[in-house]
Amino acid sequence: MIKEKKTRESNMELLRIVAMTLVLVVHAGFYSLGTPVLEDLQADAWSVFFRCLSESFSIVCVNVFVLISGWYGIHAKASKLAGFLFQVLCVSMGVYIIMLFIGKTNVMTTDDWRRFFLFDNYWFVRAYIILYIFTPLLNAFAEKSSKRGLELFLLSFFVWQFVREFMAKESYFIHGNSPLSFMGLYLLARYLRLCPNRFTQFHRRYDLFVYLSVTLVTTAIAMACICAGMEYERRFYAYSSPLVVIASVYVLLFFSKISIKSKVINWVATSCFAIYIVHCSPFLFPIYSDHIHEWFLQCSTGIFLLNTVLWMVVFFVASILLDKIRIVFWNGLVWLWNKAKGNVGSHATHQ
Repeated sequence: MIKEKKTRESNMELLRIVAMTLVLVVHAGFYSLGTPVLEDLQADAWSVFFRCLSESFSIVCVNVFVLISGWYGIHAKASKLAGFLFQVLCVSMGVYIIMLFIGKTNVMTTDDWRRFFLFDNYWFVRAYIILYIFTPLLNAFAEKSSKRGLELFLLSFFVWQFVREFMAKESYFIHGNSPLSFMGLYLLARYLRLCPNRFTQFHRRYDLFVYLSVTLVTTAIAMACICAGMEYERRFYAYSSPLVVIASVYVLLFFSKISIKSKVINWVATSCFAIYIVHCSPFLFPIYSDHIHEWFLQCSTGIFLLNTVLWMVVFFVASILLDKIRIVFWNGLVWLWNKAKGNVGSHATHQ
């Protein structure tokens, strides 16, 4: 295994931004418009094709975000976990206060507050916290395993996940939404970083070619399933789908081979997770989704696309700015905590 670098560069920070932007695209697709059916295909085949293509292009979003964590390796610390939880709670609380102030929601009940603090509305956060807790064990396993041993483990894991997802109606992998799937992706990214091989060392244009090819294959399969009146296309759009995993890997590899240095990218990337927190808020997601659905039904294709893109830009910019306010509060809390620790240490020394 090679020794990895500890620095993060703007190319991977840009990938974080892209991943979170693709979350907006995914939720503007099948989530807002519904999964296409045979009647939709018969009414407007081109519309269904582009909806499937958009879903195939953007469905890598969640996997990519987890793969980035595995690429660098999470070094679990209580302070980092506290910062992550503070971001989720602070930003979601900010959304609630704004929506309450403009009269778009009601005062939360006791049960609402319980769901708020348990992150019931953020499945990704719940799964990621469990992944975070297990990362010391995952890191030790990846670093102590031989290349061959890690390859056999990953092959077994993803084959079994594929079998369970495609052969059984229900699975503990939850179509890739489970902490178990996140752990598999995390270890896969550790392997890609620590054990480069001929499949990971293509020129970046070939990485891009693989991603685009898999995207087209996924789209073709989805269209065939819809044409046949089958529902298997949903499984091919699961985060655990082998095609989605392969596409996600080659997006990661493509960006890893780009050389970029940008303070603006790094500045935006530090807050990009807020995009998910804001638009998936129970106070905003219905508004985000309903507007897109309404435009799809009532507007021409050009106006629909224009409105949807502008709508996503609004959520993107608002989320980044709201999180920058959160960072000010967090830095203030860290400063007070360090000052308090310093005072306690100084008092103990004098005694």
